[in-house]
Order: sequence, then C-alpha cells, then structure tokens
Amino acid sequence: MEESEKPLSKRIGQPDYVNENCWLAMTLGYPPAKRCWYCELKFRHCPFTQYLGMSLVLTLASFSILYLSSGKITRADVFVVFVLVLSYGYFSTISTEKIIEANFAERKIRIALEKTKSSLEDNVAQRTKELREMTQTLEQQVKDRTKELQEKVEESERINRLAVGRELRMIELKEKIKKLEQNLSDEQQKNQRSKISID
Repeated sequence: MEESEKPLSKRIGQPDYVNENCWLAMTLGYPPAKRCWYCELKFRHCPFTQYLGMSLVLTLASFSILYLSSGKITRADVFVVFVLVLSYGYFSTISTEKIIEANFAERKIRIALEKTKSSLEDNVAQRTKELREMTQTLEQQVKDRTKELQEKVEESERINRLAVGRELRMIELKEKIKKLEQNLSDEQQKNQRSKISID
C-alpha cells in the first residue's frame, strides 16, 4: 500500500505509525520511541538496536578491563560505567533522532520532487502534443489557402486570357470594319466618278 493510500493516522511521521519492517515495533504494536515514527528500516538496521549492541559491547569491555586491571569490580566502577553508557546513549539518541527525521524530511522532499517532475513531464508531453496538432492544423490551413489562391490565380489568368483575346478580336474586327468602310467608301467614290463620267 502506498503512503498516500494509508489512512492519515497510519502514515509515517504520525504517533501511531507502526513500521511493518521492524520486528520490535510489530511485536509491541506501537513505535517504541519517537524516532520510530519516521523509520522504515528493518530491526537489524535500526540505529537504536545498533546503539544497544554497542552499549553492551562497551559495558562488557569496560567491566572486563576493570576486572582484569584490579581483579574486582566496585560499586564506583559500575556507577562510572553506567554514567558513561547513559551519556553515550543520550547523545546517540539525540543524534539518531535528528538523522532519522532529516532522512524522513529528505524522503518527503524527494517524493514531492518526483511527483512534480512527473507532473511537469506530463504537462510538457501534453503541450507538445497540442503544439504538434496546432502545427498540423496550421500547415493544413496554409495548404488550403495556397490551393485557394492558386485556383484564384488560375481563374484570373483564364479571365485575363479571355479578356485579352476578346480585346485582340475586337481590334481585329475594328480594323476589318475600317477596311470595309474604306473599301465601301472607295467603291462609292468610284461609283460616283463613274456616274459623273457617264453623265
């Protein structure tokens, strides 16, 4: 189950969160310490477990050294070792909690960044698709307009050819009419001369 799908009270960082990877937390049914609210580590990787192991080793080593050096362990020796272990535990616990909380904060930021990155990639892909479609639409419109303009140019050229042909034909006809009028005029003059010469 993803973190976002868990009920709010069961999510990591909440007081009643129980790490399913931790044997101790699962056995107890609750997080044994505040730092466990943020932890998803297995029990063997738990900093607290490592602290307990180190404390045990240091305690046994201290008692062994004290016993070997003086042949006995006094109450003062036990008290000193106890104070040292508690001091080590206190500072270890504080630093461990800070590290675990910092890791949790980093993890949340990384998840948010991944979601943002994914969202941005989706937006870029969507916008790219829209731009491609828009480009195709514009290219088609340009093709359609070019075709319309080409058709209009061809129509204009055809009309122009017809008009020029008509004008040329009219000029030709006018010249013929002029020639015919000239011929007619010449004929009439001839006829009049011949009429005058006959008279």
